[in-house]
Amino acid sequence: MPTSARQIAPRFTKIFGEFAASQRADVGIGPYYTVRIRTACKYGEAYPAPLFSPTNATNQPHKTELEERIMNFPAELKYSRDHEWVKMLDETTALVGITDFAQSELGDLVYVNLPEPGDEVLAGETACDVESVKAVSDVMSPVTGVIAEVNEELDDSPELLNSDPYEAWIMKIERITDFSELLSAEEYEAFTKEEH
Repeated sequence: MPTSARQIAPRFTKIFGEFAASQRADVGIGPYYTVRIRTACKYGEAYPAPLFSPTNATNQPHKTELEERIMNFPAELKYSRDHEWVKMLDETTALVGITDFAQSELGDLVYVNLPEPGDEVLAGETACDVESVKAVSDVMSPVTGVIAEVNEELDDSPELLNSDPYEAWIMKIERITDFSELLSAEEYEAFTKEEH
């Protein structure tokens, strides 16, 4: 009796990120077939959605549809080469956080050492640091100014930087007098590809 797709497909639960896996399976009806497993959610529960297609002439599995996680680069933001984003609120005030690319490279974040309101920061210099399961990493200030406010929600929920990096800002900087060389979304996307 042929093996069913549900029997072949591995089950995944509580998986963070988007991915696709492929495997070959003898379905009992001829040659090997490619089983493509795809998740339809970004975070939380994932389910297998197997799709069958014959292997090619060299008996190699077809490419999966999702080979790597798709990065997010909102066009309305500016970006630094140190992987911070900048959202200008007015001509001299901005919110600053880490990019989707940065949080992906860092891994699961477990602690944010926030700066103090009133601290002066310099463009291209360390403003604070974050700790992940991999290491402690500096967060650089992309602008020169004064810390007006910090996102205290990150004290209890540092993982917000992983789950929603462009909403989970780290600091608000005011009285901005200088910018490091900031990139557009398109320029930053190209920059991240060069780094890989």
